Amino acid sequence: MQRRCSRTVHRLAYRIRDGQRTAAKYQEDSHGIPDGAHTHGSGGAGLGTAILVILGAALAVKLAAPVAAAALELVHIVQIAAAVTGGVVVLAAGAAYATVRVHRWRTRGTTAVPSPAPPPWRPVQARTAPRQVAGQPSSAIEHHHHIHLHGLDAADVAAIIRHQQEGG
Repeated sequence: MQRRCSRTVHRLAYRIRDGQRTAAKYQEDSHGIPDGAHTHGSGGAGLGTAILVILGAALAVKLAAPVAAAALELVHIVQIAAAVTGGVVVLAAGAAYATVRVHRWRTRGTTAVPSPAPPPWRPVQARTAPRQVAGQPSSAIEHHHHIHLHGLDAADVAAIIRHQQEGG
């Protein structure tokens, strides 16, 4: 009984040989004369190239099964992750639904207390009289003087203070 991969290698080798025959026939027709656009070379390396291609194809066939298995395993892991994520979402939705139902069940018998109404809106009014500070007579606030005495000598400052105390 012949293995499948060896049949594939034989088919590939046949195609390579067929391609080499076609290339050799084309070289005989053109005689290696340049036609202006390109030159026709020898056509190939022969048996060495064919062996390398056959070995490369055999290696690709040999590695195809592990690569396919790894891809299937990756798909399986993605399916598991999607199932777990979906399960978590379903559990969270169920917990939220149960919480709402329990809350409604517990508050069904109680009467709702209306929230107090906001105070009526009043337009802002400007003050007509200045504010009185508690504990001080109004005359002290109305007759307050703030004096800057920078750059004056002591005699001028004493004269200004004396004038203020005399009621001037």
